[in-house]
Amino acid sequence: LPILLRARLPISERFMHRAMTGGIIAIVAVALWGVASFFGLPSMVHMELAELAARTGYEVKKVEVRGTDKMDDAPVYTIALGQVDRSMLNVDLSAVQHDIARLSWVKEARVFRRLPETLVVDIIERTPAAVWQYKGLLTLIDESGVVLEPVVPGKQPALPLLIGENANRQAPRFAQLMEAAPALKPTLLGATWVGNRRWDVQFQSGETLALPEGDELAA
Repeated sequence: LPILLRARLPISERFMHRAMTGGIIAIVAVALWGVASFFGLPSMVHMELAELAARTGYEVKKVEVRGTDKMDDAPVYTIALGQVDRSMLNVDLSAVQHDIARLSWVKEARVFRRLPETLVVDIIERTPAAVWQYKGLLTLIDESGVVLEPVVPGKQPALPLLIGENANRQAPRFAQLMEAAPALKPTLLGATWVGNRRWDVQFQSGETLALPEGDELAA
């Protein structure tokens, strides 16, 4: 730098020299990394490290599933252990978690490593809220209407029965509707979604209450 400019800068010449040297080293390092990336060297190094980790015991061999009660754990194990590359370094936790979260019973899922060989899966299950009947089939649904699993004939749980096309999708609105008369909940047998617009509510006494269309009027 010109002598006059250097004299006006509030830093020493030695510091300036070190800063310029560091900048040059950083530029060279970035350039070398760019060349290495062009030839695929970083991915090769990563694969070598993954293989080394697997050979030294850092490989997925166990899955610990926590938080399940009613759901079958088998699909969770299948997803967690179904990876082509089981090296702990190559496990895609986000992908495993995403696939597990798509299972019907799973409301939330979290997956993490426990070195050297275990994947831990924390699950929050959906809660069964009703049985949906449509076209002769019975299925268990949660409070938001998500279908959980088929119901075995003769083993229907003691839950309200929602009948009709799209009745499962109306489950949240029906639950909110019943909050208008909570004393009736213990006497409820089921409800039929009529014409995709209103409810017929059946009680254990054998009576049926034909509700008008519209949530406000029905409440």
